Amino acid sequence: MRRELERIEIPGEHEVRERSWAVVQAAFAEHEPQPRRRSWKPVAALALVLAVAAGLLSPPGRAVLDGIREVVGVENAQPALFSLPAPGRLLVTSDAGTWVVDRDGSKRLLGSYREASWSPFGRFVV
Repeated sequence: MRRELERIEIPGEHEVRERSWAVVQAAFAEHEPQPRRRSWKPVAALALVLAVAAGLLSPPGRAVLDGIREVVGVENAQPALFSLPAPGRLLVTSDAGTWVVDRDGSKRLLGSYREASWSPFGRFVV
């Protein structure tokens, strides 16, 4: 249907196209190119990086880094579960209760049960 509509001759269509093209060409000929404005963002980013580097390399900056290391240091680190090493889910019993741990490391507390086990096909907790 599109091809059929394109074949239909509209009276004065050719003249209108030529006039509009002449208007577009005249507008383009009058256009004066503007110089590109320089962006200050790269200069600001470089200045910020240099200021941070200078601050960290100075004695007060090192003192701040040492303070951060003391607060977040390795001594205070606790292991975290990010994902399981194998597919499936784990059933974990702790002092807080029984947990189901999914493959992505997310966990859900089922309740304060002392013991728990999977059903024969692993669909239910018993």
